[in-house]
Amino acid sequence: MNTIEAFNLFTEKYSEKYEGQKLELGEKAIAIFKNCTLIVELTEDDKELKINFSGSEPIYIDENVDAYVMKGEGNE
Repeated sequence: MNTIEAFNLFTEKYSEKYEGQKLELGEKAIAIFKNCTLIVELTEDDKELKINFSGSEPIYIDENVDAYVMKGEGNE
């Protein structure tokens, strides 16, 4: 799969997951493929779409980050 196909698949999956919504200014999303990670960001400052691939394997950490815990949720 080439870069364009990977990005198109990402946008399709993003739309499915978020019920037709598109990435908005200032947002960033990540997709994990079999052999790499795709990071897509729509920058707020220069309104630029940035697409980066990383071939390194993700490091999974089983902890919550406070900035992403909803009110009323504990650290599980």
